[in-house]
Formats: sequence, C-alpha cells, structure tokens
Amino acid sequence: MGCKVKGNPPAIIDGLKHTLVNHPRFSSILEMNNGKKGKPSWVRTEVRVEDHVIVPDIDPNIESPDQYLEDYISKLTTVPMDFSKPLWEIHLLCLKTSNAESIGLLKIHHSLGDGMSLMSLFLACTRKTSDPEALPTVSVQKNSLDRAVTPVFSTRFDQEATPKSKESMRKFRLRSAIMINLRPNTGIEALADMMAKKSKCRWGNLFGYILLPFSVGLETDPLEYVRRAKVTVNRKKHSLEAVFSMAFFKLILKVLGLKASVVLVRKVIHNTTLTFSNVVGPKEEITFHGHPLSYIAPSVFGHPHALTVHFQSYEKKVIISVTADPTVIPDPHKMCDDFVESLKLIKSSVLERGLYEMEV
Repeated sequence: MGCKVKGNPPAIIDGLKHTLVNHPRFSSILEMNNGKKGKPSWVRTEVRVEDHVIVPDIDPNIESPDQYLEDYISKLTTVPMDFSKPLWEIHLLCLKTSNAESIGLLKIHHSLGDGMSLMSLFLACTRKTSDPEALPTVSVQKNSLDRAVTPVFSTRFDQEATPKSKESMRKFRLRSAIMINLRPNTGIEALADMMAKKSKCRWGNLFGYILLPFSVGLETDPLEYVRRAKVTVNRKKHSLEAVFSMAFFKLILKVLGLKASVVLVRKVIHNTTLTFSNVVGPKEEITFHGHPLSYIAPSVFGHPHALTVHFQSYEKKVIISVTADPTVIPDPHKMCDDFVESLKLIKSSVLERGLYEMEV
C-alpha cells in the first residue's frame, strides 16, 4: 500500500495491537503434529507486534526509489516465513516513490486466508479519511459468483505486427485460472466487530476457480475482445465449475490428504498461462492507522507459472499489479503499459458509441 504521508511505525504498531492481532489466525502458530492423528492445527499464542513490524534502514537519497521498491518486494518473495510465530509481517519503508510518500508491505501466508477474506480483513482495519470512525464503503454484489469479472486485453502484442505474424498469433492457445470467492458476502462490518469485540466470524480459504481460454490476435474493433470474453465468462459464472473445483479439492484433501491436494492444485495451475484476479475496493479515500492511502496493490507469489495479474479498484482508480518471472517476461513494465493502452482503447470505443451514459 502506498501512503500519502511519511510512515509512522509507532502508530502502525499501536493500531495493529487493537485490530489485526485480535484475529485468531493472526495470533496463532501452526503446529504440524499437535492435532488429531498428527495433523497440523492452529494454537493460540501471545503476539509481540514489534516482532512482526520490519522497518529497514533506507538511504533517503537513493537514486531510483521505484526500482528499489520492486527489488525489495522481489527479494521478499524469496525469504520463507518464520513458522515459530504467527505467519504475517508488515514492512514499513520510509521511501518516497513516484506514487507515495512511504510504503507499507503486508506479507501474509496463504494458510491464514484466501485473497478475498484477507482483503476484507485489511479493509476492516481501515477507516474513511473523511470520517475516522466510519468503515470504507465497498460495493456488494448479491451473488458471490458475480465477482468473477471479465479479463479483457486488446493489445499483451505489437500493433505493427505483420499480417503473417498476426495470423500466427491466432494459433496460440492460452488459458487463465480465475479465482472465485464462494462465501456469502457478509461485508467488512462483521470482521471489524470480530477484531473489536473478539467475536466469531466465518473465516478461511473458500474459493474455487474457472479456466478461461484466451484468444490471441489483433481485432479492428477493441470491443470484440469484450464481447467474446464476456460471453464465455458469463456462461462459466452461471455454471458449477467453481463450486465443483472446490468440492473436488475438499474430497481429495479428505480422502488422500494434504500432499495430494497440493499436487492437484499445482497441476491445474501448471496447465494455465496466468492467474487473473479482480477485487473491488473502497469508493473513497481511506486511512490505515492514521496513514491516508494513495493506492492498494495486492499480489501473490509461489505460483508455478510466470504471470499473475491483479486489478484492484480504489476511489476512482484501477491499480494493475503484475507478478512476473523476468526469465520468461523480460519487460513486465511494457506489458503493464499495454494493459493500460488496451483499457484506454476500450474506454474510447464505449464513449464514442454512446454505450455508457455515466462517467467512465
């Protein structure tokens, strides 16, 4: 998360003591042989928040702060979590970048929850900048499967490609794994109450996935990508693909155990080109323990493929966050620029044809 003010570690530490550590998973350690039949189990423990807050010493006159941030995050993905304490940490970087006055990096193990639950918990720790007592306003869909949004990329390719190369592009077969939240939407209020009053709230990993084929090629009409992708995604959202993927995973976990289920999940992801996620964020500016945020950029690492794309809305912005293997994708910045250009082309086409009455 990017902050609009300089970082204040004592304020963050004090805020975490009254919010995040009150969550059972964030105040428990995972003991591998403590439960029934030697299965892993969560055991509550005393949490010293200061042990989870890392404030690196950074040269204030560093030449390229944006590159330093990318390198810091990249290195962070290679450092394993310490299983002797709860599996989360926050890095506070007193680093002024092109988009923020300071940076906060929350590193959380996936066993603590899935992306949707962790994002909801994070938002429950924030407040509106305009009203320090009020929780953020987040759009809520009636059907959780409606949160599987349509990924549309009209130019991941060179616009000056030759006709022959354009035709060869159409022979490529790409697939994306899209994660689907399967829990009923209870909003962030229940999580805020849980941390404030130490009440109970449904938690954990509860998601399925759908596999979406990507057509590759250059269309003269940018909206053709939207039409084609939306037809496919709508059909899959109304199918039981996501539900059955979760049910099958649970069955394998129960019958064959944890190792077999991990092999299954990795096998599915191995046979996709990328993972795609899109999360709806707050409609207004929010603060995280006294720090107004300029952006929120979720990501994930550990997947066995070279590309993961996250779209995160915040206020009137959409933040594109890319996790890429540089040995496969040597210039992820160029790819992000292509994504932005694609969205601009789609937006222009919509406005030119009068297909959207509200402000885009």
